[in-house]
Amino acid sequence: MNSKKWKKISSSFRDWNSIKEFHAGSMHLISNLSANGIKSIDPEIKDKVGDIKLKRFGDIQNNKTLSLNEILLKRRTSWNFKFNLDYKKFSNILLDSFAQTDSIIFKGQKVNLRAYPSAGALYSVDVYIWTQHLGSNMEQKIWKLQLSNNSLIFIKKAALAEIEELTSTTKFNVQTFKKANVVFFFVSNLKLLFKKYGRLAYRLAFLESGHMCENLYLNSTKYDLSMVALGGFYDHLVEDTLKLTDDQICTYMAAIG
Repeated sequence: MNSKKWKKISSSFRDWNSIKEFHAGSMHLISNLSANGIKSIDPEIKDKVGDIKLKRFGDIQNNKTLSLNEILLKRRTSWNFKFNLDYKKFSNILLDSFAQTDSIIFKGQKVNLRAYPSAGALYSVDVYIWTQHLGSNMEQKIWKLQLSNNSLIFIKKAALAEIEELTSTTKFNVQTFKKANVVFFFVSNLKLLFKKYGRLAYRLAFLESGHMCENLYLNSTKYDLSMVALGGFYDHLVEDTLKLTDDQICTYMAAIG
């Protein structure tokens, strides 16, 4: 038996000064940033419609309509998934949480607006999802939400076991996605933000993901679903699973059911 004592490895992961230095380096300063004017905002994209077209199905709640105040009071983080989500609610939740809600003309350029704030209206965060128990054509598959035409693009098949490996909570059997209908991945295109905001882009990517996730919480609560948001995921495994590029990072995860 090795009698040597275990020693704590020195790591910047636990270095408080490294956090302060990064914070200082990503500050919004007059000296290092010019965000005046609009160089590029959500251009008119003519994407091919994805593999599944989403639509709104109107009011399909099982009980009385909840007021915003009631939804806020009821909102909780919960792993108590019960396969409570069907396709109609799923489609409504995606569109009500993330889709375009309006457009305006700003400085002569059309700007598409969504249900959440985004730095410079660039909408740099994409939504990837893993689905199960939403129909045979959606069983244990990964999709990308394409909001230019409200559709889902098929990425790959992925078994539950593969998805469970992506977070520390599920990998070590503290919790499970077994009865969750959907696992969400919020993925930022940092390069898109960086062109306009420099190092501030890193902060803005996480803020936008948080706004989007809160919309998801409120809409999930509306349909009496359990939801959990997750920050403890393994970045490299998620990147490999979703087939992300070097310009993309996963900023947040969530699951509902």
